[in-house]
This record gives sequence, C-alpha cells and structure tokens, in this order.
Amino acid sequence: MRIATRLLWILVIAGSLLASGRPPLEPGQQSVTVNVTHRGKAVPDLAAPNFIVRQGQMPLDVVSAQPAGPASVVFLVENSAASWNYLQDVNSAMRGFLAHARPQDGYALVSYGRDVRVEATLTSDPTEVARAFAGRTQSSWPDATLYDALDRLLDQTPTLPNRPVIVLIGSGLDRFSEAGYKQLLERIESEDVVIHAIQLGGTDPALRPQPKISADLRSMIAARTAAEQAPPDLNWGAMFLRAITTASGGRFFCPPCEAAFSSAVEQILQSLDADYRVVYRRAPERAAGKLRVEAFRLDDDVRTNFDVRVGRR
Repeated sequence: MRIATRLLWILVIAGSLLASGRPPLEPGQQSVTVNVTHRGKAVPDLAAPNFIVRQGQMPLDVVSAQPAGPASVVFLVENSAASWNYLQDVNSAMRGFLAHARPQDGYALVSYGRDVRVEATLTSDPTEVARAFAGRTQSSWPDATLYDALDRLLDQTPTLPNRPVIVLIGSGLDRFSEAGYKQLLERIESEDVVIHAIQLGGTDPALRPQPKISADLRSMIAARTAAEQAPPDLNWGAMFLRAITTASGGRFFCPPCEAAFSSAVEQILQSLDADYRVVYRRAPERAAGKLRVEAFRLDDDVRTNFDVRVGRR
C-alpha cells in the first residue's frame, strides 16, 4: 500500500514541464513566502529594503525579496460519502478555478477519502484538472483520512518544481488517520508551504447565531455532551482548518452559499500575485520567538505600512 502510494505521488510531478521558481539558498540563509496586500490588493515592485524581518525581537538581515513567481497548486478535495452532498459547492469552486487560473502556474488534483488518490498530475492546463474532477468515482466510505492525506502530500511538496500551494476543499473532519493532529500542525508550521482551506458543509461557525441560555444550562449541556461522547461536528473541522491555514500563512473560507465557493477560489488564486519570496540570514541559535515580517514603502518621507500574512515559522 505505501509503495503504491509513493508511486502515485511520483506521478504528481511527472507531468510537469515548468521551470523551477525556487532558486537554491546560500549557506546560512532561509526564505519565507509572504503575502503583501494593501486595501485588499497586491502591492507591486517591492524589494529587500521594503521588508523588515525579526526573530522575536532580533532583527535579521534581509538578503533579497522578489515576487514569488509561479506556483505548484495542488487541489486536495474530499471524496467521502458525505462530501457528495455538497457536490454543487465543489462544482462552483471548480468553475472559479477555470475562470481565474493563472497561466504561469501548475495544477494538480488529489482526492482523499478512505485512500489518497492522484486524479490529475501536475499540468499547466486547467481543463485537464477539471476533466479529472468530473471523472471522479463517488466514494462510499463515510469519513475521510484528511490528516494522512496532508501528511503524505507534505512529503512530496519539496519535490514540486515551484513554490507549493495546497488548496484544501473539505469538511475538515477526520476520525481514522494514523497521523496525529498535534504532530501534523507542528510539521505544517515548519514547512515552506502555504495551505488555503475552503470548508464544505456549512457557514462560518463564527457567524452562526448563539442561543441565549443560562450558565447552569450551558454546564448541563456540556456535561451531557461529554458523557455521550458526541461525534465532532463542523465546528471541530473549522477549528482544524483555521489552525493549519494560520500556521502556513494561508486563508480559511467557509462559504455561506454555492456561488461563494467560486469567489473563494478566485480570491485564493488572486492572492498568488501578492506573494513575495523573502530571503534572510538565519538567526543565531540564541534568538527565540516567532518570525515576524513587516512590509512598507516610503514616498516623500511618508511611510505606508502594508498588510503581511506569513506562516508561524
């Protein structure tokens, strides 16, 4: 099983003819991909002097900064029995993909349910991905091994020809994976990969109306839920998807209607134009704390600060 899976993953990159967009680093250097926007729009023409990088409170030497260039975008789509209830939502996402795919990027399609399956190898032709999606076979497996799918995909992202971007479309739920939540999240935090997520199955939990109940009744409900060991609902899936997107510097979407799935994919693909690859000298061992990146521009001594999204590396 594991050998067959590895052979399938080899096929993800076998179809790619794209030139690499990730030049090698010099000894002692590290890089990070950051998303720089201003009022929701990409900011062009930034260079190393426009960035400040800190490890905790320690400033680091920025060597270079340039547009991140082409991406290798892998769509990771849930294929469980439950996910087919939301087929029209995923169809809407695919329509958004076809309408807004960038010609310089490569695209692949991987589905996950009981097993992980490569539906379309990396290609510069979006219609090949759409045809592969339309030809998927419906799964009868009731759940999805999402953690294992992400873990195996992360094994392959270093071999992709350009910077890796994962677009996950699924519920976020998982009950059968061998990979653990904590270990997977720690791995994502340390990997040079951006993960965006679009949740199937409901609106954003933060927008759901909360009933007004007394503290005593709330405690009774919590105790009863714990006693019955109620299965996780979409709120748990949303928590996981938010965690992995925050850890990698990506965005989380929970569309409230079918048409919003197309818009979510459009926003994700447009955000690729706002990505920069920032190369900096590695912090000394004594430096501690979260990596922080700022971006700004000076015009006539007036400083404009930009919105920067970066993973927790």
